[in-house]
Amino acid sequence: MFGRKKKNPSTNIVDTTIAVKNTPVVKHNSNSKLALLKYNQQCISQRIVNKVGDATSVTENLITMINDIAGQVEVQMSSIEKVSDGVREYSAFAEEVMANTDNTRTIAEETLTTAKKGTDAVHKSIDAMDEIKSSVDNVSSLVNNLSHKATQINDMLEIIKSISKQTNLLALNAAIEAARAGEAGKGFTVVATEVKKLAEMSAESADHISKNIVEINNSVAQTLDAMKVSSSKVNEGTEIAHNTLQVFDEITEAVTSTTEVVKEISNATASQTNILEKIMYATEDMTKVAEHLEQMAQYASLNTAYTKTSLAALDDVSKDMQVLTNDLLNEIKDSEEKKESVLHACHGKPITLDPANCIDSDGNQLLSNVHSGLISLSCEGNILPGLAKSWYVEEDGLTWVFNLRKGLKFHNGKEVTSDDVVYSLQRILDPNLKADNAWYLDFLEGAHEFMTRQASSVSGIKALDRYRVKLKLASPYMGFLLNLGQVATSILCKEDCLKGTITGCGAFIVKEYNDKECVLETFKDYYGGTPYVDKAIISFNTSGAVAGFIDGTHDFIVTDTDTDITEIKTKTGLDPKIAEILGTYYFGLNLEGSSPLVKSKEARKAINLAINKDRIVKEILGRLGVAAKGPIPPGMLNGATGKGYDYNPTLAKSILQKEGISNRTLKVNLRDTDTESTTNGKVLKLIVEDLNAIGVKCDITVVKASEYLTPAAIKNCDGFMSRWIADTGDLDNFLQPLFNFENSTNFVRYNNEEVMDLLSEAKKVINPVKRLELYKEIQNIIVDEAPWVFLFHPQRAFVHKKELLGLRQTITGHYKYDDIIIS
Repeated sequence: MFGRKKKNPSTNIVDTTIAVKNTPVVKHNSNSKLALLKYNQQCISQRIVNKVGDATSVTENLITMINDIAGQVEVQMSSIEKVSDGVREYSAFAEEVMANTDNTRTIAEETLTTAKKGTDAVHKSIDAMDEIKSSVDNVSSLVNNLSHKATQINDMLEIIKSISKQTNLLALNAAIEAARAGEAGKGFTVVATEVKKLAEMSAESADHISKNIVEINNSVAQTLDAMKVSSSKVNEGTEIAHNTLQVFDEITEAVTSTTEVVKEISNATASQTNILEKIMYATEDMTKVAEHLEQMAQYASLNTAYTKTSLAALDDVSKDMQVLTNDLLNEIKDSEEKKESVLHACHGKPITLDPANCIDSDGNQLLSNVHSGLISLSCEGNILPGLAKSWYVEEDGLTWVFNLRKGLKFHNGKEVTSDDVVYSLQRILDPNLKADNAWYLDFLEGAHEFMTRQASSVSGIKALDRYRVKLKLASPYMGFLLNLGQVATSILCKEDCLKGTITGCGAFIVKEYNDKECVLETFKDYYGGTPYVDKAIISFNTSGAVAGFIDGTHDFIVTDTDTDITEIKTKTGLDPKIAEILGTYYFGLNLEGSSPLVKSKEARKAINLAINKDRIVKEILGRLGVAAKGPIPPGMLNGATGKGYDYNPTLAKSILQKEGISNRTLKVNLRDTDTESTTNGKVLKLIVEDLNAIGVKCDITVVKASEYLTPAAIKNCDGFMSRWIADTGDLDNFLQPLFNFENSTNFVRYNNEEVMDLLSEAKKVINPVKRLELYKEIQNIIVDEAPWVFLFHPQRAFVHKKELLGLRQTITGHYKYDDIIIS
């Protein structure tokens, strides 16, 4: 009653639609039971032989791997020795650097002392320059004074010259007057003549003094010019002295910095030397560990060889047991032939029967019993041989070679060869098919080029010969082998596929298939051994599963509600088994839609806050689910959860009011098979109630199940219920289909480059702790962007009749019909 992933029906199968009636419950007498026991004993005897053979192949593969490990340990030891030698050389060099650093520090300190002396000398030079400048300024002042005095003297000479002229004029006038006076004026004439001579002499002296004054003034001017030049030179000298001082200051600062750096280098070198010593000790420890590892590899190789020998002996014993068992069974006489052993089960109808497009849980459940891949997986999700009996990886760490079992047959009787493997894997990536599951193999070299029609084939898929296939990865990928164990990567018959029919090589053959049920018939030549049951009839009427089990119609059923468990226990006395499933239920939000309730990240957070997940679990699931804090099941993260959204309708309402998008309508799609009696129908009813409480109304449209998850259907809605069940325990396998924008199974069209970068990084990480931390970071980013309402992680209950043995649930919630024995 659980669905899985994905979407649209797209198949090349020619469906058989002949109706099949339920086989009535037959009460066997003792002879028919004996016949059944004989048949079961023959089947289990053959299976023991097959499993021992598989174990032998795995052991041979293990021996090869251990020998490779031993060889790598030897290389590692050689590398460690080289590292140790290199560290020793580097340590000696570091000590030499340390000694040179000490010398450099001594020289730097001496340079600093000399630079300080130079600074003191420059300071004294500047002081002397300042004194010279002061003296020059004083002399300039005195010379300027002298020039001023000379000017004053010159002015006084001009006065004397003027007086001399007046005196000469007066003497001339006196002589004239004396001449007029005759004899009486002769004496005065003599005086006038002497006065004239005196005046002329005064004028001559004044002229001479004036010329001297001019010469003095010229000398003063030259002196002033010289003083200016001297003053300029003094200023220039002072500036140079100051520049010299600055240079000495810079030298002092540089030498001081150099000294500090040298100290740091010295300290760092000393620290480095200590670290190098520790590295040397560590490399010595590594050498001891490598030597111990080499010993352990030798012991492991020896013990594995013992195991191989034991398995070889066991193989002989199992074959002898098979012969004796057949002889014994042949001696047992039956009064009647063995009745047909039929298993009746109930699951939903698959969307498609084409493995390349199988994206739902019901489809995977059915097809996992019809098809086989290179690898098979145990119920715990561990890798086991499938169509390939063994495999190995080449030195590049990217190229894997798979050795096929010889004599394998398809349901049509044709032998399985490497040509079929190459065709089947390349078919998934074929751009013409547009397979929903192409992402399972997009890690192969050349896959992208082939899918985008840049190449005619996938370079990373090659047939080496009839029974060997080489697969080369584009980059390291931890989940590579797990992907090869999925229904999507099943190996199909090339010849039939080219004719439009899908033929597999699994434990059962699809004999009849219609809207009500599917009939599977045992494939006698199945490589894993003939199934114990002859036929399996799967009813698609899941709504009547519980009633069918109670009235004896179904041999086993699965359920996801607590009320079903109670009813079964009450009416049959059988207690259903509860098992965890690596899956998640969510309410998807169409991120490419136009509704502001979906476009706004804050509004999406508000919708998450509005949904009471604990109430959903309590009222609907009971013991069969836990509230989700993010998309990843806690079992895949060692119990860790995402940040999640606690129920808070008040805050949700407040956010919508703040965003201005209150009282809006959300268009919701509902699958036509999700009635009020189904889990999805009940969950959606509670979601609608919670959204109404914060003012968001839901307009529900019922969509056919076959169209429910198609792009066209999702495009016309804002939200839809969906679920996702893991194919494997690999986190990349779980997240890529949901959140890689290029995958059609990313129904909400979530697109975040940071998440894609982190997924690519995590894919290559080998350290499991670091890998888990990256996936936790990825989950936190997705939770913050709220592309879904994270509802719950499911658990599943299954119950079977007492006479059924070997029914086990895988970690992905599937069941292998070929392991079931009807006793």
